[in-house]
Amino acid sequence: RRFVGANREDIRLTIGDHDKTDDKTGSLQLRFPKKIISHKHFNKPVSLNNDIGLVELDSPVNISHRIRHICLPNIRFIDDNFEATIASWGRSPLNPTIKLSKVETMRNRICMKKNTRYWNYKTLQPGQMCSQPKGNAKKCWAHRGAGVMIYENRHWILIGLASSDNGCGDYPRPQISTRISEYIGWIKKNVKKATSCKDGSDSICMEVKPKGG
Repeated sequence: RRFVGANREDIRLTIGDHDKTDDKTGSLQLRFPKKIISHKHFNKPVSLNNDIGLVELDSPVNISHRIRHICLPNIRFIDDNFEATIASWGRSPLNPTIKLSKVETMRNRICMKKNTRYWNYKTLQPGQMCSQPKGNAKKCWAHRGAGVMIYENRHWILIGLASSDNGCGDYPRPQISTRISEYIGWIKKNVKKATSCKDGSDSICMEVKPKGG
């Protein structure tokens, strides 16, 4: 779910949950935000550009077989024309499990050309990216805040965060997401330390502890 623009007091994070019907007492971790860092140039009423934020938790997360880190792309990473996976609870509050949907990313100019009738596709910025569903295109397949991921060099890499809900029906609109590679400098500036993935790839695995923590 979305954190940018939300009140800290209204948020709690259940880490490790993917099935609301499965009793996993003891394997889930409940955390609360100690601090939310939103991008200072995010302006929701005008556009969805700079739709990104960081959350400092009230206590560290324990890594386990169920809970793992995800890598971030290098600033030079080219994330167009990839097959990616979106993980989302979906747009219905009744969905009991996280859904995984296959999508294809596309260049911004192609996305804008295909969707000229929608205002928010006419002025896509470098910090935004488009993806379109594969397979059953009639599904309401993603929710704002969902992660857009690819699997490469034995690591899952987070390349995007969904900023818009896709359209539904016979002709769903492409998903607009925040392009993570454009914000690596901003992320590094706001966290204490970053280390490269151990396999020698260009991906970046970020430690979760923000500055001053």
